[in-house]
Amino acid sequence: MVNYNAYLLLAKGLSFFEFLTNLGKLTVKLEGKKQAISKE
Repeated sequence: MVNYNAYLLLAKGLSFFEFLTNLGKLTVKLEGKKQAISKE
């Protein structure tokens, strides 16, 4: 049972990390668009 809980925590942590990574990529894309617009 302990191993199962540890696996669940690990899975949640990985999915949260993946979420943060995707959020970071999205933020970079948005910032890039803002800079491209402000340059014009």
